[in-house]
Amino acid sequence: MTTTNRLAAGALCAALLGCAASEPMDEVLPGLRMDSAEQIQREEQHLDFLRGQLPFHVLWSTSALGGETIRSVTLTDRELLIVNGAWRLYSVDRKSGLVNWVYQLRHPLPTQGAERRLYEPAVSDQFVYVLYHGDTLGAIWRSSGKPRWLRKIVEFTPGSNLSGNDYYVFLGALDRNRLVAIRESDQGVAWDYTTHDSVIARPAHA
Repeated sequence: MTTTNRLAAGALCAALLGCAASEPMDEVLPGLRMDSAEQIQREEQHLDFLRGQLPFHVLWSTSALGGETIRSVTLTDRELLIVNGAWRLYSVDRKSGLVNWVYQLRHPLPTQGAERRLYEPAVSDQFVYVLYHGDTLGAIWRSSGKPRWLRKIVEFTPGSNLSGNDYYVFLGALDRNRLVAIRESDQGVAWDYTTHDSVIARPAHA
């Protein structure tokens, strides 16, 4: 296992859908935990190596990400949300490094800009929101990784990463420089605001 395909969290980081759907739901995979003696020993050996090589304190290391290249990492107050090269979404506990759950994304996630940055998941207290290629938005239960809904609702070209709370999902639209709010409850458009320029940064909300 190469360092590229591993994830280590240290001082630099820490101080790092249950209703019916109109689309087929993605596959929910069981969480993978570092609980065998052999795995624990390997992780401890790798931690010892990292602690001798890196200029900051390493809290944990995990090799449970399927041996794939990491496409994106989103840090939250509870976990790291990691998308790997096989389009699996991992929820990794930020304190222990244990994998809470693994969610197999049915579609690749889109990219934005010349740098082809991945549209990253957004997190609320209860949900993880994911934007797929085309016109599809999905919600996943944050605690379990189970799908809540997956809907073809986005009738515009996304221009920003998602943000959201338990009631609304917010994103910028390149069409007519709009900022759009989508209701979590029924996935309808709550409001649509035209700005003076393109909305390309992740919307902020209270």
